[in-house]
Amino acid sequence: MKLNRRQLLQLAAASAISQQSWGAINTSPAMAGMPSDDYKAIVCVFLLGGNDSWNLLVPTADEQKTGQGKGYQTYNKRRADIAVKQTALDLPLTNGKLAIATAGDNPYLATNKIANNAASYLKGVYPIDNHNWGINGCAPELADLWRNNQLAWTVNTGVLAQPITRSSLTSIQKPLFLFAHNHQQRELASADALQKHKNGWAGRLADHWQVGQKGGINNQHLFGLNIAIGGSSPIMAAASAPELVLPAGKPLAMAGMSGNNAQAQHMAEAWNKVLNAERRGLWQGLLSERNQNAYKLSAMLSERWNSTNKYNGISGSYGEPLFDLPEQGIVGLEQNIGSQLTKKLETVARLIEIGKQDGIKRQVFVVTLGGFDTHANQADRHPLLIRELSIALGKFQKAMDAQQLAEQVTLFTQSDFGRTLSPNATGTDHAWGGNQLVMGGAVKAQVIGQMPDLGETSEDMVPDPRGRIIPTLAAEQTTAALLQWFGLNQQSITEVLPQLSYFDGPLPLFKT
Repeated sequence: MKLNRRQLLQLAAASAISQQSWGAINTSPAMAGMPSDDYKAIVCVFLLGGNDSWNLLVPTADEQKTGQGKGYQTYNKRRADIAVKQTALDLPLTNGKLAIATAGDNPYLATNKIANNAASYLKGVYPIDNHNWGINGCAPELADLWRNNQLAWTVNTGVLAQPITRSSLTSIQKPLFLFAHNHQQRELASADALQKHKNGWAGRLADHWQVGQKGGINNQHLFGLNIAIGGSSPIMAAASAPELVLPAGKPLAMAGMSGNNAQAQHMAEAWNKVLNAERRGLWQGLLSERNQNAYKLSAMLSERWNSTNKYNGISGSYGEPLFDLPEQGIVGLEQNIGSQLTKKLETVARLIEIGKQDGIKRQVFVVTLGGFDTHANQADRHPLLIRELSIALGKFQKAMDAQQLAEQVTLFTQSDFGRTLSPNATGTDHAWGGNQLVMGGAVKAQVIGQMPDLGETSEDMVPDPRGRIIPTLAAEQTTAALLQWFGLNQQSITEVLPQLSYFDGPLPLFKT
């Protein structure tokens, strides 16, 4: 089969370590919107399965002040057995810092002091925004980030084709395959509810900045622009720009070539001969270049990984070394929390450090955390996920503070969709609008967006007794704010987010 140039590029980009230059093919990068200031990074944490974010950020306002349907009373009625209590919890602070010395110090611990996931999940909230909202008790690190002015929330956001209400559901275009995991994930990744664009928004950004080409962003560094940890991400799918996919944790060394012994030296010499063999034809040249860059990347990471920050003297909420997990007993839940997100974000922190040292201007990272499709046993499962998320994000922000990069790194969450207000026995079903967070030193601590009317027949609800909330903010509005902070002008943002014109533009997430 004869392959054309575009097919060659796509095949090359899909190789095992998908990275580095097409300079021999296209050497005319578009310089418009190329940043010239210091380092910045965006980190997307995608919560796979559809996070029940109405139990992470809980509406706690009194409806006598906000109006019927727009506060805790209706939330509590509709959530029934999975309603988080309105009880205000206090953060355990020592010398002004979050510090949990024993299991009994966990603010969410069941009142009888015995580990009970459901009791902890529903016990209460950390009040924010003049008590109009509360952060679930299982997320003290998130409450502490809010206290330190490093956290913002976007309320009732999701995938939208156009602004829409209950009255216009039959006359205005809705996202395709609403409530389906794979389609909603794809539409968030492409920033396109109608699936007109196959590539992800970060992939389009990389194409726009001509990643890997002479004169492009980051000067043909082996990292490129986009790095996914733990698996490839559709957010980074591009027409030609490469995506780097790395495992969580210490990078793998090329077999037999680590160390200073004679065997390693002979293996390296033999491999170099293979890499530098005569190239015959475009395809062989591309494969050879791929192999060379994989070797260079492996060697570079193996050499520099151990020299990155050890974070000595910096601990997590329980006094544990920063990127270690606390012991199960002190966390006060019935099972161990997961470690995957902490490991992934530690990897991101180390790659950020290396990238900054090498003079890289911009980086985009994507990591995932699974398990949020809580159709059953939500009160037992969701608190473990919230606890893992909160601990991991708290650790990552401390790492950025230690690197003095708090104002240069912004993290945000996305998830397939929100979940139904009313439970289906022990869990919840797929819904639409939800709440997301944005974290970092450049972020203005605020709650952005309007509290929806949760009444069953309100304009904010899909006609469905289970309680599916219609988003009022488009996910692209958060992405647009991040790209604006990244240094893109309005024209460039429109090129990366072509559907943004249907909405009010970027959200005011950042400090001026």
